[in-house]
Amino acid sequence: LIEALNRAMAGATFHGAGVVYAPVQADERHQASRIVGHAPLELFDLGEAGDARAVLMPTVRKVVELLDGPGSALATDGGTRPIAPRDICVIVRANWVGGLIAAELGRRRIRAVTAGTSSVMKSRIAGDLRALLEAMERPSNPGRIRRAAVTRFFGDHSLRDAGTLSDEAIRPIQEKVAAFAETVRRRGIAAVAAEIAASPEMMTPLTAGADGERHLADFAHVAELLHEHGPGAGCRPEELLDVFVSLLALRDDQEVVSRRVESDDDAVKIMTVHAAKGLEFPCVIVADLWKVAAVRPEPGVFHVDGDRVIDIAHARGAASPAAAAEVARLAREEQKRLLYVALTRAQHHLTLFATAA
Repeated sequence: LIEALNRAMAGATFHGAGVVYAPVQADERHQASRIVGHAPLELFDLGEAGDARAVLMPTVRKVVELLDGPGSALATDGGTRPIAPRDICVIVRANWVGGLIAAELGRRRIRAVTAGTSSVMKSRIAGDLRALLEAMERPSNPGRIRRAAVTRFFGDHSLRDAGTLSDEAIRPIQEKVAAFAETVRRRGIAAVAAEIAASPEMMTPLTAGADGERHLADFAHVAELLHEHGPGAGCRPEELLDVFVSLLALRDDQEVVSRRVESDDDAVKIMTVHAAKGLEFPCVIVADLWKVAAVRPEPGVFHVDGDRVIDIAHARGAASPAAAAEVARLAREEQKRLLYVALTRAQHHLTLFATAA
């Protein structure tokens, strides 16, 4: 794989022409390829594909080919073994592409878990936890209690069920919420999360179904964020809600809110480049890094002769051509950097999809 990458990347430059790709060599103990039935490096041209959806089915087919293709295996010191889902990582740039790939693999009964493809604060469980905090803020408010009653913490109901629940049905939930509110004021959100985790009555609906592990990972992550970024023990529910809103406002690709892999079980990993940074996998498929991300409608910020420059003409709705060209150049350089990081996550096999667009 390293030899193939050396050939493919020969002469490539980064940061303009300032950094030239330097060929490397594998350790003498690892000279032989460990991938069987596939070339170490495979480059696929998708043609004039202008939409990242074009990569969906080719990516899924490649995963199936690695798992079930004739002769597909990984060499070991004692022979070979089949490639397992846990050996494969799909790297994406766009969150929604990762979601599409995970859903399509699921339809084919191939387990897939995601990390870094979206903000945990926008997950269903985060929304349920927010509803629980809002109910804890005002336990006497029937509307808030009814909204909390239809979260995963108290069963798998839909919002339209909230208005049909009887007073008798929500009374024990109101008592539970009031007790949580008191726990938050005395010991903080971590203590509430521990009480929920210790309650079979609440954990059973939370972890039920195919998305149970995903919900559990999101619950632990959001509770941890509220604890770490909140006021700690002795806080009020409204203070935690303020923290929740501030975390929700963060960009999806910021590491602090980037969703974690829900399990290390035998599953295909689907990750953004940022989430995969520092990790390695036997087989990597780089799905949608061929398209430069759209430039955000913000003033151009760049450097000229070491000085930081901001394009103030943007405020008049007329960004300067020079600034626009420099921002576009920096976006291309960033894309090359991300692509390099993605390509170097693979240990034995790498598939890269490219397009003429």
